[in-house]
Amino acid sequence: METGQDLFDHYTSSGFSFDPDLLSRYALSLHSKPFVILSGISGTGKTKIAQLFPMEQLQETRRAAARPAPARQDQGRISVQITAGLRDGDPRGNIKRQHLDTIFETAQLDEINAKIPALEAAGNEDNIIDPVTLTILTPDGGEEKMGVYVQRASNPLIRLRSKSKRGETPGYDFQPYLQANFQVGDTLTLAKVGPYRFEIVGANDADKNVAETERLSFVEEVDKQLFVPVRSDWTDQSEIFGYYDSLSQAYIVTPILKFLLDAIAYPEAPFHLILDEMNLSKVEHYFSDFLSCLESRVTTEEGITQAAVSLHNYGGYVKASDPLVEDVPSKIELPTNLYVTGTVNVDETTYMFSPKVLDRSNVIEFNEVKLNEIGTTRDTGPISLERLPQFGHHKPVTQTDFQALKESAKTVLLSLHDSMSSDNNHFGYRTAFEMARFINVVHDLVGAADENTQAALDAQIVQKLLPKLNGSQAELEDLLVKLIKLIFTFDGGDVVEVETLNNTWLVNEGAERIQASKYPLSLTKLASMLIEVRVRGFTAFIN
Repeated sequence: METGQDLFDHYTSSGFSFDPDLLSRYALSLHSKPFVILSGISGTGKTKIAQLFPMEQLQETRRAAARPAPARQDQGRISVQITAGLRDGDPRGNIKRQHLDTIFETAQLDEINAKIPALEAAGNEDNIIDPVTLTILTPDGGEEKMGVYVQRASNPLIRLRSKSKRGETPGYDFQPYLQANFQVGDTLTLAKVGPYRFEIVGANDADKNVAETERLSFVEEVDKQLFVPVRSDWTDQSEIFGYYDSLSQAYIVTPILKFLLDAIAYPEAPFHLILDEMNLSKVEHYFSDFLSCLESRVTTEEGITQAAVSLHNYGGYVKASDPLVEDVPSKIELPTNLYVTGTVNVDETTYMFSPKVLDRSNVIEFNEVKLNEIGTTRDTGPISLERLPQFGHHKPVTQTDFQALKESAKTVLLSLHDSMSSDNNHFGYRTAFEMARFINVVHDLVGAADENTQAALDAQIVQKLLPKLNGSQAELEDLLVKLIKLIFTFDGGDVVEVETLNNTWLVNEGAERIQASKYPLSLTKLASMLIEVRVRGFTAFIN
């Protein structure tokens, strides 16, 4: 998948016909800011847009499927690629099943092969055998220890442990040696010299090829999209991050936490979390820690830094309730290869979103239902993708994004900021930088013509600025009128007088002028909010 048309055809072939500009806005928004909210009435296809989004086909780094088959290693020799976890954090590494007879002796091999069918039939994915300790002879004549066991009967893999579990005897810790002698991405090659005894040998090209290809092949086996329906009883962050159960002395792992841990373990691929009907419960109750940590990211000379999410206070790693997770660290950082889409249905059974949540996302509305266009080909527009964004590790926005803007776009943003400031509804640096990132990405992937810039500004005004507006007629009417007048001036046409902006004009001549303008999305939403605040005395972006 390489072009925007490939993306549009992907949805059409799946039985859904969406406006190309709408699909492009979604892809561009998710690429610019890894949290997008899809809002609107039920049944408009919000969830399907997220579920069908082919993020795996749009990743920055191609994986094992695109690589040649690895060269075979000598019998009695195994290689593993050093990961950040194996070296510094979660002490586990994976090896393919074909190395069983190199690592294990006959008795253990017989035990493994005997247990696999019964465990697989029972759906039991726990350890197939208890851990065995390997002795590792180092080039300097020293000895280190490493644990090894076999897991997951449905598709067995060998697990290496560079550090023993808490309370395990005898204890061992291979990580200091790895930290002193290996970098992340290096290849550790072990040659068998006796039962459960291996020596570290230099890795040749074949070893490196095997280790890298086998590691990348594990990425193929991991689900990189997770769909989670939010429930009305979600009241705290444990619904996202789980919790420590003192009775079982194990950490209760949620599907979302396992997904996050997988994303951390496999940074080669983008992971897409979809939270369906986010506002069935109060988002601030269960998602605030997630948002706060997401917004804490900054770029430094050392790379991207961010605040961590605290999971438990027991130090190091604790036992997990999920056999495929096994250990849970005391805290985690949200992986930068994670992208989140939330869907929001608007009805009387749901909660309103706070400005804090809306301000931290791109909000795309789905309220138009064009039954007469079912099955027809939708025309592309000024923001329809030519080339597709690549998803990998999201980089936080900085002032550089704003400085890179075309002067015409800067002028519009500065005018909007000044106009909103007088009513204390102005936006901050982060919002300005995020809007700039989106506009610059449009220039890269769609085009830098004036109509592309205007369409990108229109999308960001309605997705980033207007969602924060909610309140009474006394609070908002003057501001809404002011913004409509201002945005009409960006068109360069006749000035619209205040007295013209009555409800009758807005739904008749005004509606025609709005559709003919260069900012139809923003003006349409502002007009509907202005009419609503006059009729009902209150309005909000999501209603």
